[in-house]
Amino acid sequence: MNVLEIKYPEGYMEIKVDGFFPCSQDKLKKLIRLMKWTDKDDIKDLVDTLQEMYDDCALFREASAKLFHDYHQKMVECQQMISEGKHPNGVPLTKAEFAEMNYQVREYKESKKNQHKEFTKYHNRQQKLLKNIETLVKLL
Repeated sequence: MNVLEIKYPEGYMEIKVDGFFPCSQDKLKKLIRLMKWTDKDDIKDLVDTLQEMYDDCALFREASAKLFHDYHQKMVECQQMISEGKHPNGVPLTKAEFAEMNYQVREYKESKKNQHKEFTKYHNRQQKLLKNIETLVKLL
């Protein structure tokens, strides 16, 4: 379901599900008041769509967590090479390699920070969707 149609005696309203949800509980309560003429099957379809969105967020969270850990590991490896002044095989770092490793550490830190933001964004989105789903299930 991409569009939720709410029909009234005087007209109708179309709501784009992806754009509206997840929403605050206040907005959802207003929507529920407008949905009193809506068929239960439409509400069930909406709940199913929100559940799919919730599952998608879980996949994005997992991917962000994996990337976060990958960047963290790479950052730690570079920091270790810098502190020891040599490659893992024992060959000393040149000045150019040392500068490159410092640059890589900064890049990995930035990427790690971005993945943490993504993880948090999808986590918050999941929590809001879960509350929306719980509220709508009560209507069924």
